[in-house]
Amino acid sequence: MCSPLYMPFAWGAVLIQTAYVGGRIWEMRGQKLAILFTGLLGAATIPFYEWWAKGAMWWYYQDTRMWGVVPLYIILGEFLIASGLVLLVNRLYERSWRVALFLGMVQGLWIWICFAVAFMLVG
Repeated sequence: MCSPLYMPFAWGAVLIQTAYVGGRIWEMRGQKLAILFTGLLGAATIPFYEWWAKGAMWWYYQDTRMWGVVPLYIILGEFLIASGLVLLVNRLYERSWRVALFLGMVQGLWIWICFAVAFMLVG
């Protein structure tokens, strides 16, 4: 099974939406609540994509602990990714494209780390 070619763009859209919500929460309620609620948002929304992917027969998971059709490590990994995302977004305001490019690479590494840690903990 393989992912559709549009998946990197879908990931980008989800990250931007989640980051925007997290940034707004930060402005209104502060850093701690922004980190918590952005993490919860990521953990709550991504399982829908996994459920839809299985229904479309794009991919599915085996041999891992699951919550329905979604692996627990995906849910935990998404929580960690989104929680960290809000910290990066606040460093982007009024910065150059070079800073955005660097932080994008940091986020890419952060995604890998989050899923590796989540898989070790609950996978």
